[in-house]
Amino acid sequence: ATLSGATVGMTLAELDRVYTGPIVETTEVDGSPHYLVLRSSDRRTLLWGPLSGEGDDAVVDGIHSARACDRGPFPG
Repeated sequence: ATLSGATVGMTLAELDRVYTGPIVETTEVDGSPHYLVLRSSDRRTLLWGPLSGEGDDAVVDGIHSARACDRGPFPG
């Protein structure tokens, strides 16, 4: 879980409601769906992780921040 309240098992729609300032987007990594939480000011990746399913009902399977709140693995 994050300090903001994001948890593994929540849907993409719920994640989007938790992060009202940052931007939540989806992308594919090695052919698998992932979410990105991007800082709105410069679009740097704050959090990212794999998803199960598609659309707003996709489920968060992990929460990663390789470089805590600074870019992560995606330059954005």
